[in-house]
Amino acid sequence: MRAISIMFMLALLAVPLSSGPAFAEEVVQQASASGTRNLRPFTVKDGWELRWTAAGPIFTAILHAQNGDPVDTIAVQTKPGPGATYYPTGGTYYLQISGAGDWSISIVQLP
Repeated sequence: MRAISIMFMLALLAVPLSSGPAFAEEVVQQASASGTRNLRPFTVKDGWELRWTAAGPIFTAILHAQNGDPVDTIAVQTKPGPGATYYPTGGTYYLQISGAGDWSISIVQLP
């Protein structure tokens, strides 16, 4: 019995360890525009992020359910530059983006 245990342990040691993460970030949607836009619907699992860059002095992102009901204001920025926000709950949503000036966004599914 002890020989079997030793052989099992040696077999486990011979299994190579993974050199990277099992899953990587996935860009679900990207968009660039200026002013106010409703983006197309997207579906994400729990744990995703909105990343943006805004050229103007105001940027907001309102998350809506697929049926149009507002869910949450997930971004408000009052200066130019990049930003990001994590959202824990998955689902099918769309974003209403408002920006004074050019903006770009990425919706990223996190591993």
